Amino acid sequence: PFMPRRDSRSEYIKGFSQLVAENHLEGILATAWDDGSPHLETVWRGFIAQGEFGWNPSARDIPAFKQAHAQREFGFRPEDNRMLFLDELEKAIFFFDGALVTSGRRNPAWGTTTFTLMDLPDKTKPGAWSELYKDKIAQAKMEAGRYEKISDGIKTAEAKALRNRYTLQVYEQTNHLQNYPVRLILALHDYDVAKDETDRQAAMAEISKVCDYFETMRSNLESVYSETRFMEQPEGFISDQNHHNHLASKTNNSDWWYYYEIPMIQKVRSWINK
Repeated sequence: PFMPRRDSRSEYIKGFSQLVAENHLEGILATAWDDGSPHLETVWRGFIAQGEFGWNPSARDIPAFKQAHAQREFGFRPEDNRMLFLDELEKAIFFFDGALVTSGRRNPAWGTTTFTLMDLPDKTKPGAWSELYKDKIAQAKMEAGRYEKISDGIKTAEAKALRNRYTLQVYEQTNHLQNYPVRLILALHDYDVAKDETDRQAAMAEISKVCDYFETMRSNLESVYSETRFMEQPEGFISDQNHHNHLASKTNNSDWWYYYEIPMIQKVRSWINK
């Protein structure tokens, strides 16, 4: 959910456009399915790729297209590579998809399912939780560095952009969202490996702070996103009856955006208060 991956699917678009040309078909149509309801600003580069490669599928390769897109949409000089942060953001979303669960899926491309949240540290068995989830923790540490790199790239892009800054704001808020599970996992890890009671209490306070930060992150994201889209259905809305298990149909308000985060925070807060 939340944004296309792999260069906004431009390679797929280029490949299908090439097949259309080679087989002398009448045309090709690019669509953005709303199963996961990504913000339209995150989809536009893919639509523009369809315009590019539908017109001529062999004129530019993908890197050249991305440079041209950055120049024409934002006014960036090709040699400055101001949109490299987007490559990293697309990669980061893969970890976000399943960071807080041990089973289940929320990415509509693979089918939305029921899920099982991560366990929480056992206060009587320090270090056991970190051993159990060592792979997630290692990935979270890497993603924390990626988040900072993306944040710096977006800030520079916002300062240098000549137009379309709103798109960059959407990317900025999406970056904060994808980083939230990373923050929570690393805060739990710090608690689990705390050396003494003083460190343990400090780590617990940080976990509580991360839980509280969720509301700030959510408010900021929805403030930006809602400038050009509705964030909830009107009162009395009746959802579609076609039995499709779409992520975006899970709730009438915006809770579905945080399909794992909300129940995980509830679980953590209950654990804190034991």
